[in-house]
Amino acid sequence: RRQRQMCIRDSVIVIRGEGGMGKSTLALRAAERFAWRFPQGILGISLENLPTKEVLARRIGTFLLGDAFERIPEAQREETAIEAMRRARALLILDNYETLTQAAEAGDRRLAARELTQFIGKLSGGESVLLITSREQVKGLAASEMLLDGLDPDSGRELFWDYARQRRREADETLTAQLVDKVGGHPLALELLGATFGERLDTGLPDFIRGLDAELGRAESLYKSDRQATLGGSFDYSFQFLSPEAKLLFPKLGMFEAPFLAEQVAVIFKQPDAAKILNEL
Repeated sequence: RRQRQMCIRDSVIVIRGEGGMGKSTLALRAAERFAWRFPQGILGISLENLPTKEVLARRIGTFLLGDAFERIPEAQREETAIEAMRRARALLILDNYETLTQAAEAGDRRLAARELTQFIGKLSGGESVLLITSREQVKGLAASEMLLDGLDPDSGRELFWDYARQRRREADETLTAQLVDKVGGHPLALELLGATFGERLDTGLPDFIRGLDAELGRAESLYKSDRQATLGGSFDYSFQFLSPEAKLLFPKLGMFEAPFLAEQVAVIFKQPDAAKILNEL
């Protein structure tokens, strides 16, 4: 449904929504769907770690100009990257833009963030298209915005049972609709809950929903917004169903900042059943 609504006509497009709403996934699907429009390529960059203006200029310059960009004097690289981007029929995806917005408002990297914001602003207005994902409103850019909200009841039910497919024969449309409504159609919450319910063969759907309802009630006092409470409560509820080994291993995985292998986890944490536990997670 969201892919059908997506139409790349403007030079700057913002996909905005809370965490877990599927912004990044939708951006990737849009890139696949409209790839034919960008003969000079598609470049995706995450702003999560707040790259400097110089780093972003180099990424864009080398993507569009190749090794020739490295032979350009340092003082001219920023303008060269801007002009190359504006002339190119290319798609630039900037993910996690809220990191830049927050840094520009406060913190020790405020100046660098504001310089990066100005640089990104200069990229728009040419032949290229900027596709931005953000949890917060993007200011300072003339952009069209697509606001992602929760899934409709039918789509929500379908997503839940996609992840609980091994128990689909037990599907109760009325009860499933209640579950979708309780989490506001939040896609990631429904994926977590569907996968959890699918594995818990000893728990019926009515009891599962009652437990979720109680957890969401507790989450209201722990999180700042309703959306955060919905996702946080769903996550906490699914965590309760994990095996003791998985509960112990899960928080340790935060040390990894890049994709990792089960073999690495087994060695680092002395966990011979790492593959089995990671599959559970």
